[in-house]
Amino acid sequence: MKKHIKVILTLLVALSFAAVVSADDVKYEGTISNINTIANTFDLKTSSGNISLYVRVMSKMKINGENKPLSAIPSGSEAKCEVVMKSDRLTVKECVVTPKQ
Repeated sequence: MKKHIKVILTLLVALSFAAVVSADDVKYEGTISNINTIANTFDLKTSSGNISLYVRVMSKMKINGENKPLSAIPSGSEAKCEVVMKSDRLTVKECVVTPKQ
């Protein structure tokens, strides 16, 4: 019984370290397109290609320093986004948006 508990605790510690390592923030810069307010996603066209980003309730989408909902973001805007991998998808942590003029 003690061996099983020891193995389970070892696995839990190993998994917690893996979660910490995989939670590194990544920054992307590009143009916003394909905004889907039902799925809470949008595409970001970067210099290395398009990526699909997921917007959570806790994600910060900022225009002129103010938090805005995804529905207020105009397609074609430039953005600098800080993202993290959550539940096997790139999730916005913070995105600073410059609306298209």
